[in-house]
Amino acid sequence: MSKSKVARYPAYLMRGWLGSLGLFGNLATPLLVVGSPNSGTRALAEAISAHPAITDRSEARLLWDKDFHAKRNDTFKTADAVRAKDRVRLRGNFCYYQWADKKPMVMNRHPENSVRIHFMKEIFPEAKLVHIVRDGHATICSNYTSAIKKEDRRIHPFGGYIRPQGWREWVDRPVLEQLSYMWNTASLYASQEGAKYGDDFLEVKYEDLPDNSMSIIPKIWALLGLESSDEILSNMPVFENRNDKWRKVFSDEQVETIETIARPAFKHFGYPLVS
Repeated sequence: MSKSKVARYPAYLMRGWLGSLGLFGNLATPLLVVGSPNSGTRALAEAISAHPAITDRSEARLLWDKDFHAKRNDTFKTADAVRAKDRVRLRGNFCYYQWADKKPMVMNRHPENSVRIHFMKEIFPEAKLVHIVRDGHATICSNYTSAIKKEDRRIHPFGGYIRPQGWREWVDRPVLEQLSYMWNTASLYASQEGAKYGDDFLEVKYEDLPDNSMSIIPKIWALLGLESSDEILSNMPVFENRNDKWRKVFSDEQVETIETIARPAFKHFGYPLVS
């Protein structure tokens, strides 16, 4: 771990403690965006943060989990895993973000939190959750391409992405199988467990954003009690649908592997199978 990363966690601890003392004010309703890696979380977060009331403090991997970079670390966390110091650290830092950025609401985008739905809500019971899902063929293709090309990803199981529940049973399998399992497990968990929070949860599809972002994004703002306007909407980035690349990357055999492993998620989200 680099020196900057080592130094970052103590800073999180200090800010959390100061925030718990009320030095940064009260915490407003935070927005937590989740989704399997390369499912469009970044593009969605950029559009959401076009609203002047929202500050985008995304990822913050070490803030959520100081052991994030450990190769054998579990990503999956339940509400029972929450400790008092987790609550102080996270809530205090979110208060700090509001204070430092001079904006009333914090948004955090973190794909790994797709398998920490109840962990997040235990710490932030007032939070609103948004889950973005993308066709598994395209999502797995993006992850696979990065995992086989980048050395820093090749040395980690699951390409250095989410290590979901049950991941240790897959560490000796080919990376394509690992990533198919990851998309299936993380996407289903975020969708099914998030839905248990009713009106605090919203799910959107990546494929709907290019044509319908002008209605979808204001719906997310409304979830936070924020109004939209033509001026604010004009600041949003343009969404592109990049879902066809997988057809040129994967062989028929690879597509069959993906669809066999991730069939439950394809069925749940209504994405068609082609093998």
